[in-house]
Amino acid sequence: MKKFILFCLSLGFLVLLSCEQDPCRDVLCGAQGSCDEGSGACICNTGYEQDSTGQCNIEMRAKFIGNYSLSETCGTGMDNYNCEITASSQGIMKIVFSNLYDASIAVPADLQSSTTFTIPAGTPLGTGTISGTGEYNSATNQVTLSYTFTDVNGSDDSCNATLTPL
Repeated sequence: MKKFILFCLSLGFLVLLSCEQDPCRDVLCGAQGSCDEGSGACICNTGYEQDSTGQCNIEMRAKFIGNYSLSETCGTGMDNYNCEITASSQGIMKIVFSNLYDASIAVPADLQSSTTFTIPAGTPLGTGTISGTGEYNSATNQVTLSYTFTDVNGSDDSCNATLTPL
């Protein structure tokens, strides 16, 4: 009788263990993600976001990269010119503007999220420095940017720009 009770208890224990489901069992998170054991949701590595299938395969900065027509309004006037955004070799969360403020100099920016970035204060630009913030609009594929150029004499020129893909 003791063996029978032990057998029933063992069988009951195995049945209870087999009922527990692994929330990550059938979850595919891609090359740059992992499954959260508690929720079964994909968690992307820094600098990556989910594609249309839910896998972490897209660099956040990819949406910014390209050639743009830039229209800016500054305290010194209005201007239109072309600008390019490229991926930085300094890290997955960095992009580089070429020809910002109509200056043929590379200006680095740091992604803050999948749609926002900052140009750190004191970033060199020609005969001065630049700083600012910007955002990507997924509805229009435009990038908007508010920045300030400070010349060597300490005079500020505040600008607002809209970058439209070419």
